[in-house]
Amino acid sequence: MISPTCPACGGAAFLPVSEATFRGTYHLERCAGCGHVETRPSPDWHELAALYGPDYYGPEHKRFRAPFETATALVHRRRARRIVRGRAPGVAIDVGCGRGLLLDELRRLGWKVIGTELSDEAAEYARDALGIPVLIGEFQRLEIAPASVDVVVMWQTFEHMRDPNAVLARVHEVLRPGGVVVVSVPNLESWQARFTGTRWHHLDVPRHLHHYGESALRRMLEHHGFRVGRAEHFNLEQNPFGWLQSLLNMWLRAPSDSLFRWLKNDRNENGRRQVPLSSLGLLPVLAPVSLGLAAVESLARRGGTIALWAMK
Repeated sequence: MISPTCPACGGAAFLPVSEATFRGTYHLERCAGCGHVETRPSPDWHELAALYGPDYYGPEHKRFRAPFETATALVHRRRARRIVRGRAPGVAIDVGCGRGLLLDELRRLGWKVIGTELSDEAAEYARDALGIPVLIGEFQRLEIAPASVDVVVMWQTFEHMRDPNAVLARVHEVLRPGGVVVVSVPNLESWQARFTGTRWHHLDVPRHLHHYGESALRRMLEHHGFRVGRAEHFNLEQNPFGWLQSLLNMWLRAPSDSLFRWLKNDRNENGRRQVPLSSLGLLPVLAPVSLGLAAVESLARRGGTIALWAMK
């Protein structure tokens, strides 16, 4: 379970963020000392694993509609090249690897790759279709030899982890000296998070257990012996859409994240695709506005998501 103390500063006093609840059960609490936000109550391990069933990764392991699936593949190819640029091939672990698309690209670049996931169901495509070895369980409990890994990636997964300090301690242990960890998370200090509040697309409660700002994440990495280098505040894949979907969440009466669910090819209880016509009608106006807002907030170092690159 989540520690009763704040993982970012060790404080023990938490205050409710608002009266809003998610799925009728969960709410957000903020550390009175540093402002770090957590989801309460914390799902146990079995509840958490159940949140990543077939609906999460899409029917037949296709998470998005066809054009967006192609774009997703290109994004992972570019990301893999950036992560290992200037490094000789070694061993890379993707923590919460999902369908294994990033690891597949790293393997094409000559790297030995390992994925981790919470359940066999979540690991199915990476393991069975792509042939990638996937370890099952929470990362800090997995059997990985100390100082045996060159790169650890936690791309939009660190916020899902129940015990983040235990995870960082384990990452530091398995990395070789000079090894790199790349951590990308939604940024609670972003302009879009502060403007849209509990309607922010990237909250994703209860899957997201911790809600980080750059300052808290940087402090945690340094506490565990990492030297933080690059900090990126712009992500074309996620930041403009974060604005777009969050604004739609605020202004429309449609269910929360309706456009995102449509892009994911989600179906309703009758098995039909739900097309949010009200959302689609606003796209010609909101799409360029969202792109502009994402660019400006990134220049101000308040991007909707952040990626920190840190070395052991």
